[in-house]
Amino acid sequence: MPFSQQKLEEVQKGIRLALASTTLNEWERNFLRDMQAKLDRFGRSTRLSGKQYRRLIQLVDGGGNIALSRSQPGRRMRPKYSTRDWRPTTGGALVVAACLGFVAFKAAERFPEYLGHVVSLTATKTISGRVTRVRDGDTIEVSGVPIRFGSLDCAEANTSEGQRATARMRTLVVGQRLTCHLNGRTSYDRKIGSCQMNDGRDLAGVMISEGFCGRFW
Repeated sequence: MPFSQQKLEEVQKGIRLALASTTLNEWERNFLRDMQAKLDRFGRSTRLSGKQYRRLIQLVDGGGNIALSRSQPGRRMRPKYSTRDWRPTTGGALVVAACLGFVAFKAAERFPEYLGHVVSLTATKTISGRVTRVRDGDTIEVSGVPIRFGSLDCAEANTSEGQRATARMRTLVVGQRLTCHLNGRTSYDRKIGSCQMNDGRDLAGVMISEGFCGRFW
């Protein structure tokens, strides 16, 4: 969705103030950095999904104030229930474990360049080989297996930005033997995952850091 100039400036200011605060968790900081890079690059033409836009506005609140769900400084929130009422249960432990596992899975899919061995631990399959085809900026084929990068959000291949992303991907994979971790999810005929280059760098992370693609949310 396009931004007005006033809204763009407000959001950019809000992002800077939010990143300067100490109340953000790592996921929120990574999200805001990605949004900041996208806004700086595309300006008023920046296109965000509805989910991305709502999350962005929630975090910056139009002026750098962190999301409304956070309590205001100096105000003490009274617990609705006494901590004495809490009792650990097997069911509760299983729910917590499942939630932590889900968070680790999604984090490994969205931020593989930051999580190292967590990516391989959450993978259901690992393959190695050379790239046999580059479909576009976020999809390649390794040893004939189509792989869609779970962390990449590239422009459509029939656009000028998409063509630049595809060309850069082709350049990056030349002479590379990739190690790809697949997480068990699929999109059409493609396996979802991430790939490491010979030097250990995450391939999608390089595309994001160089500004050819955004992060998929």
